[in-house]
Amino acid sequence: MNNLDMIAAQKAQAILAKIDEINLVRAADKKLKMTDVENVVTKSLGVTQEQGIYAGMLYLLSRPDKEKPIAEAAWRQLVEVLKALPFRLAEELPENPTSQQLLNHFATKVCAAEIPTLLLVKNLFEQTLMYARYSAKAHPDEQ
Repeated sequence: MNNLDMIAAQKAQAILAKIDEINLVRAADKKLKMTDVENVVTKSLGVTQEQGIYAGMLYLLSRPDKEKPIAEAAWRQLVEVLKALPFRLAEELPENPTSQQLLNHFATKVCAAEIPTLLLVKNLFEQTLMYARYSAKAHPDEQ
């Protein structure tokens, strides 16, 4: 099996890289702030820890327009975490799923996994979000 900590770190960095990519094409007054990234990721982490991975995904998919790009960067990388695992939990998931397809997939495939697999996925999601949170804290907003 792959190094799980490395997977979490790489996917967390990919979240921040996507935010940087978005900010490159936005006007200065429309750029995403790292404090907003930190807040969305922290809240998602809290929901995932307290309520589980389905609730965490639901939280990310329910963000208002201002937070949508941050939430999308996060949920897309969490899906990439699934793809990096040998459990085939991302099979049958379309390349660009709708919110409903994603929630249905998590409800019927991911949350239906055996308990040890489900706990591993939850732990890995939490680790990824934790790394993204601290990466956002360490990542300065451009002046």
